[in-house]
Amino acid sequence: MTRGSAQDCSLQVTPKVTLHGLRWDIDSTRPTIVIAHGINEHIGRYAHVAAALNDVGFSVIGFDHRGHGRSAKAGKRSSNTRHFESLVDDYLEALRSVRNATGRRPIALGHSMGGLIATRAALRVQALVEALILSGPALKIATDMSPVRMRMALTVAKGFFFLKAPEGVTDGLSRDPSVREAFRNDPLCINDPLRMGIAGQLYAYSERTRAQAPHLIMPLLVMHGEADLITDPSGSREFVANAGSPDKTLITWPGDQHEIFNEIDQADVIKALTDWLSARFP
Repeated sequence: MTRGSAQDCSLQVTPKVTLHGLRWDIDSTRPTIVIAHGINEHIGRYAHVAAALNDVGFSVIGFDHRGHGRSAKAGKRSSNTRHFESLVDDYLEALRSVRNATGRRPIALGHSMGGLIATRAALRVQALVEALILSGPALKIATDMSPVRMRMALTVAKGFFFLKAPEGVTDGLSRDPSVREAFRNDPLCINDPLRMGIAGQLYAYSERTRAQAPHLIMPLLVMHGEADLITDPSGSREFVANAGSPDKTLITWPGDQHEIFNEIDQADVIKALTDWLSARFP
């Protein structure tokens, strides 16, 4: 199977908002995979994942979220969106654009915050998506706050949207130091501290979305690093256990941190992904 070379693409999601991204197209009858990247990063960091998916017959497309990468207005990058559901709306537009262009339903793949976005999109319009694949999804946010402190923090988040969030794990992307260094030096990544606005929304929507697991009925693959200190692996375990999908798979990776596609065992992780896909979309 010939790999597709990365091509720039764009998608106008509202009259005033255009998303910029990349597509890796191949000649194939298999569904196209639409990637939703994580917070503070961009779709270009998934080129190696797209190449592996091309190798087993899947075209791939993804867009930088609002405020991220090349979608940021005038280069002013920020993950502190006021309305998290606008990111879900954008992703739904990407899914619809692929369905309209290819004539078949796409596969949703999301990492971290992108996993939360993809899950909420899939739950909202299940007939639009062939399958849902999640990597280290933000279905439960790792925190040591007591319930009382968390309620106080959520109240603060609403009133002081731009206040810096309490510092969390700053070096937990991968055990591979070159991955951490590349992120810090990537001009399209955001290395500023999280703000209370987005932090509060991620927590609230992760709790809400996890509770909706019984409504999900499509094929589901969830993979999570057991040593992930950014998104809690127990959220993935709970979501899969409660999902209504007859076909659901959970794979956890001992020792892996947050970015399993960029971990030292990434070849095994990506093979698990392509094996799962190939078994369901021959």
